[in-house]
Amino acid sequence: GYTCENNVVVNVGGYGILQCGQTQRITVRNNVFAFCGQGGICRASPGGAVARNIVLLQDSRTMLDRIPESEALNIDRNLYWHSPSRGSAARFDGKDLAAWQERGLDTHGLIADPLFVDPEKGNFTLLPDSPALALGFQPVDMVAPGRYGDSDWM
Repeated sequence: GYTCENNVVVNVGGYGILQCGQTQRITVRNNVFAFCGQGGICRASPGGAVARNIVLLQDSRTMLDRIPESEALNIDRNLYWHSPSRGSAARFDGKDLAAWQERGLDTHGLIADPLFVDPEKGNFTLLPDSPALALGFQPVDMVAPGRYGDSDWM
């Protein structure tokens, strides 16, 4: 298993994150997935978690896609918004949020404007009254975003 945490993924053609293969216990926590072409998060692993993320989409309405039926999967406290002002069109495995929550998934999740300073210009700083903060989202440091790591990987 591994953890994907504190990332800002913006303007990718596919999903913000696509979990492939047989990997178990993947945790996707405290990330911003914005303006992703196909949708926010695709697939999740049994034993893993998808928690306290913000999914902001413009063209796609697919917030979460191809999520397995599993009691061993923790999805909760995520914030979803479909810009501009199309939050009610958000889809979760083809369902609306109420039907998604009936499955026992994201029971504390919300469809609400995350209140970023200026997402269209790449400023994903949250305003103090953002509903994401009430869900436990920890602001991602936007001072020096970018890739980092071992020079061989870069």
